[in-house]
Amino acid sequence: MQLARSPLATCGLSAVLAVVMSIGLTTAPAQADTTTATAWVDEGAVRVRLIDAGPAGQGKHRLGFEIDLDAGWKTYWRHPGETGVAPQFSWDRSFNIAEVMPRFPAPTRFIDSNMVSFGYETDVVLPLQASFEIARDPKPDMRGTFLVERALRRVPSDTPPAAIADGLTVAAADGATALDVTVPTAGADGALVDLFAEGPEDWHLPPATPVATGEAVKIFRIDLGGMPDDRRKADAALRLTVVHPAGAFEQTVPLPEQVLAGN
Repeated sequence: MQLARSPLATCGLSAVLAVVMSIGLTTAPAQADTTTATAWVDEGAVRVRLIDAGPAGQGKHRLGFEIDLDAGWKTYWRHPGETGVAPQFSWDRSFNIAEVMPRFPAPTRFIDSNMVSFGYETDVVLPLQASFEIARDPKPDMRGTFLVERALRRVPSDTPPAAIADGLTVAAADGATALDVTVPTAGADGALVDLFAEGPEDWHLPPATPVATGEAVKIFRIDLGGMPDDRRKADAALRLTVVHPAGAFEQTVPLPEQVLAGN
């Protein structure tokens, strides 16, 4: 994970993560509040800790990775955009951990020196779902549960909200070298609607660019210049995240045949 102060100052969080994760998931009430959590690890511009939010059912457990940022600083989403580094978690120094799955609240788009990045400029909690090698007796508290549940409400849904139930429309553009994605605004201010596109790991997609806003839709263009030459792949699809006042959601869309064929 990387932390940045727009536009110049940057510092890595790998050392912070190593300290927090080495604590494992044995938590104790943090000082100054009643949250069941690890102690804060302070790295100057950022403080981080793990929050225990109790069982999630089916042998899973809810945690939160809380990042407390100084004013003017930001950290990045799972896809950082043109600058920054995506968060990376390592649990090698933890104990009693079988699996941890991070989830990411909907990001914000930043523009610094004509470079676009995606992330968070305010304090953020990244929800984590953990499985333990040996079951532990959970003792959740209301404060930890509230913080993680609030963060989960910001995680994009797998389905569009009712106001835009028809979802997205995707079409080839610019001679099949780009995609136009049409997002219904459903009466919302178009300035509050945004789109984030991710492809498979070997695809380096630039940020989706707004190209038109109408009364009922906002259109984004995705340049496919970073697409590998082998277009016909089993995973030839894009993961699209829409930030919308009615609710953020994700949708995986197959590439149009015209794009796959390169015509």
